[in-house]
Amino acid sequence: MFKAVTYLPLVLAFLGLASRSEGGGFLGKSPRLWVVIATLAVIQVLIVLFRQRLPKTKGPALVLVLLASLVLFELTGLAVAPYLPIDLVLETPEWLKDRLPESYFERSNYRAARKSEIDEDPVLGFQYAPRLNAVIRHGDIRYGLVTDARGSANLDESLYEAADIVVAGDSFTMGSGVELIESWPQHLARLTGMRVLNLGTAGWDIYQYPRVIAKYGIGAAPKAFVVTLTTSNDLSPRFYDYEDYRAAHPDTAGYRDFKRRTAVRYPADNYLLLTGQLAMVMAPFTTASAVYVYNKVTHLESVCNFRLNGKTLGFMFGASQWRRTRREDNQTRLAYFDRVVRDLTAIAQMAKRIGAEAYFAYVPGPEEIYVPLLGMAEGRDACAQSLYERHTSGEFDFERVSRVYEKAIQGDRRSFLNLTEPLRQKAVTGEQLVWVHDFHPNKLGHMRIAEAIAALAGFGRKT
Repeated sequence: MFKAVTYLPLVLAFLGLASRSEGGGFLGKSPRLWVVIATLAVIQVLIVLFRQRLPKTKGPALVLVLLASLVLFELTGLAVAPYLPIDLVLETPEWLKDRLPESYFERSNYRAARKSEIDEDPVLGFQYAPRLNAVIRHGDIRYGLVTDARGSANLDESLYEAADIVVAGDSFTMGSGVELIESWPQHLARLTGMRVLNLGTAGWDIYQYPRVIAKYGIGAAPKAFVVTLTTSNDLSPRFYDYEDYRAAHPDTAGYRDFKRRTAVRYPADNYLLLTGQLAMVMAPFTTASAVYVYNKVTHLESVCNFRLNGKTLGFMFGASQWRRTRREDNQTRLAYFDRVVRDLTAIAQMAKRIGAEAYFAYVPGPEEIYVPLLGMAEGRDACAQSLYERHTSGEFDFERVSRVYEKAIQGDRRSFLNLTEPLRQKAVTGEQLVWVHDFHPNKLGHMRIAEAIAALAGFGRKT
C-alpha cells in the first residue's frame, strides 16, 4: 500500500493521459504526452527520495506521501496544461482558467470575458460571447469557434438585415466539431445560392428557438425558417425549469445564475453536484483523471466498429435513450410536452405572419443512422455484434424521438423533414457521417444534412 501511494503520480499520469492524446493509440504517439509522463516520473523519483527521509512509522508517512503526491501531481498538471488531453483541461474550474495564460487552453484569440465564452441572457438563458475566435479541442476533434457581433456563427453581419433562410438549432446547427464554413447552414447557402442566417447555438433546446427567431430572425425577413430537432438536447426539461424559475424570480440574469441560485437554495437536491464542484476546485486534474478512468471502466463511451461497402466505420453508442418504454411515446406525456408544442407552434405562426415557410428538420443521432444497417455490415467487432443482436431482439426503438416531434408539430406534414432515411442511404455506401468518438456530425455529415434539407424542402438554386 505504501509503495502504491509512492508511485501515485505515475499511475495517475498513465491512467489519466492514456488513449486521448492527439496521436491515438493507447498511449498515443505524441511526443508531448511523453514529456508529461517523463515530468511526472521525475516527480515520482523526488517523492521516493522524500519518502526515505520520513519516519518509519507508516501511518503518518502514508498520509504525508499521499498529500505530497497529490500536490505535486496538481502542480505538474498546471505546468503542462497545454499538453494535457482536452478531457482533463475542460474539467479545470473557471476560477483557475481565469488565472492561467490563454495559451494553456488553446484559446488563440480569446475575446470574451475571461470567465467564460458564454454570456448570461435573461430571456435565452445564455448566448456565446460576441466576436469569439477560439480554437476548441475535444478528444481528436479540433475546430474553430467563431461568432459574430451577436454571438452566432456567421461571417456576414448583413444577414440580420436580409436573409433568404433563417436557421435555428443546437450544436448540430451551430457546427460544433467543424469549422464555421463546413457547417450545414454554410453548405446550404452554397448549394442553393441563398443567404442563410445561422442562429444555432450549442447547448440550446426548443425553448430558445422561437425566442431567438423573434429576437433576430424576424428582422431578416426570410422566405423560410429551418429549425433542426435532435435527440441530444431538445426534449430536455432544463430550460422549461429555468422558465418557471425566472417567472418567480424576474431578476435572474441567465441560466448560469439560475443554476447557481438553485444549487444554493436546494443543497439537499444537489449535494452530489456540490461535492463534485468542491473536489474540482481542490484537485482539478486528479478528479478529472478519475472521471476519465471511470468512464473507461464502465464503458460509458463504447465505440462500435464494422464495415459497410468495404469501408471501416465506427460510432459511439449510448443505449439508455433508445430502450423501448412500456408506454409508447412516453415523452409526450411529460409535463413539459405542451410547452414543446407551444414553442414549435409559435415558430410556425411567426413564419405565417411574415409570409414565410417553416420547416422542422429532424437530424438523427449515430444510432438511428447506423444500427439498422448492421445486418448488412461485415467485420462487426464485439460492440457492434452485441448491438446488432440487441437490436434484432427488439430492445430498441429508434423511431421514438422522431414520432414525438412529428406529433408535437401538429401541422402540415410537409413541414416535418425527417433526415433519417436520406442519411441512411448515404451511410449504407460506407460514408462516415459522424465523428467516431463524438455523436456530432463530421464534415461530410454536415454536407449531407444540407443536401437532404435542400432536397426535402425544395430549395432550388437561386438564380
